[in-house]
Amino acid sequence: ASVTGALKVSFAASGTLYVSCYDENEIRKFVPPSTAVVAVYGGGGSFQSGYADGTGTAARFDRVLDAVFDETSGLIVAADIFNHVLRIIAPGTAAVTTLVLPQTLSYIRAVTTSPDGTLYVADSSHDRVLIYRNWATTPKLTGMALVGEDAPPPLMPNQTWQVGAEAVAD
Repeated sequence: ASVTGALKVSFAASGTLYVSCYDENEIRKFVPPSTAVVAVYGGGGSFQSGYADGTGTAARFDRVLDAVFDETSGLIVAADIFNHVLRIIAPGTAAVTTLVLPQTLSYIRAVTTSPDGTLYVADSSHDRVLIYRNWATTPKLTGMALVGEDAPPPLMPNQTWQVGAEAVAD
């Protein structure tokens, strides 16, 4: 199957492949070794963009820059870059919803999850990486790492500083 504007791929432990298609405003699901598209989330064909929760191709994105399959929750987290939101996709039902977060996001460059299900969101307009635990049920900011201009100064020879996220009270 041809994929226009594919930017990122994410594998589930089962071998299922999810491809974020920036230009087509959709995420496609493949089950290798087949190259047939098993499911499409968002898009609706003809490079349609917009902002709408919905099921399958009824949902609308405005440029999916990144997407990750989270093994802990069984959900896909997608960076809907020009809508400035994270979208959650339930592969079993094809339902696409918006993840409501306590922080405003601007330019979401990347998303990933750790084995324990913690969500990491790179927000390049604010030079930060936001860290959320329990994001699939009750998203709450649990840490923040600053990058870019607000990052700690570079180290001098023989100097050290603790690497890690700024703690935020639960």
